[in-house]
Amino acid sequence: MKPPPRHVAAAQGDEAGRPGEAGRADGRADGRADGRAAGPVVIGLELGATRLRSVVTAGDGSVLASGLRHTGAAKGPDAVVELLLDHAAELTRRHAPSAVGLALPGTVAEATGTCVHATALGWRGVPVRHWLAEELGLPVAVGHEAGAGALAEGLARARRPHHPPVFVSVGTAVGAAVVRPGRADGPGHVVDLGHLRAEAGGGPCACGATGCLETVVSDRGVSRAYHRATGEARVPAAEVRRRAAAGDRAAARVCTRAVESLAAALGPGLAMLAPERLVVGGEWASAGGAHTDALRAALSRRLPFGRTPLVRPARLGRRAGVLGAALLARRRLAAAGPVRAQPPPRGGTTAAG
Repeated sequence: MKPPPRHVAAAQGDEAGRPGEAGRADGRADGRADGRAAGPVVIGLELGATRLRSVVTAGDGSVLASGLRHTGAAKGPDAVVELLLDHAAELTRRHAPSAVGLALPGTVAEATGTCVHATALGWRGVPVRHWLAEELGLPVAVGHEAGAGALAEGLARARRPHHPPVFVSVGTAVGAAVVRPGRADGPGHVVDLGHLRAEAGGGPCACGATGCLETVVSDRGVSRAYHRATGEARVPAAEVRRRAAAGDRAAARVCTRAVESLAAALGPGLAMLAPERLVVGGEWASAGGAHTDALRAALSRRLPFGRTPLVRPARLGRRAGVLGAALLARRRLAAAGPVRAQPPPRGGTTAAG
């Protein structure tokens, strides 16, 4: 896949580039009130099938701006690339960052910055770090959304360095990583769980297989399952979960199926690692206590001898992934050395193929 012809345009949308909530990337303190950045500015981006989240942070971790745009993945993989490059370019012009970090679903080769496979985006073998770096003239880091979320949660949980939890991200895709509290050098092992076989004879997956966990647990999978059960189309997964909590039987069956499938996928790894806590990020971070309680109950039926971890939503909520992307950028900047930000040209550039 090649990126579309480049013509850097101003980002549009309700939240694009607007100042967000003040705070730190580790969730521990308020941001600066005087509007001046402390230390090098970096940009974090988290790209999913439905949303592109962005955050701009200063060197002290304070959040200078945040944004949310609709991805429009239904328009095709090239349109998603165009959106990503345009939005990153606009943020670079506005904030003059020193580095950019990007968190992605699917299988990511962090060493090369390549998205090996992301079914939700329609990407396969996309050299996204190269394209972003060429477009922006800046150091760029690319990582898995679960690893980025685990990195941010690790710094937020620095006070408990001897009890590393496992972080699972559920939204566009499904991934897990070991949190290393207080460590800025990255999470433990990161794994894409989305294409584990969850159901024999299950529905088709965009990867070409059938019954993949992503088709059952992801937001798209939950929405489609509810459509099959009720005939009602385009009900977002968050609304399905809300209806389940309100007593909708069809929604409850869909959500129970998702929880049980996720518990079955996580069980063997949790049995080996025996963490005290399982931290749930992505869109499930805002699903409410009933959802995390149901996941713990499902795990308790699979894990022996009382070794079921506590299940808690991410301390940073749905922002864990994008804040982790900003931390990836800062780590990349430290490795690359200081770089003067060069705002991209306002037109006529072409991304490499």
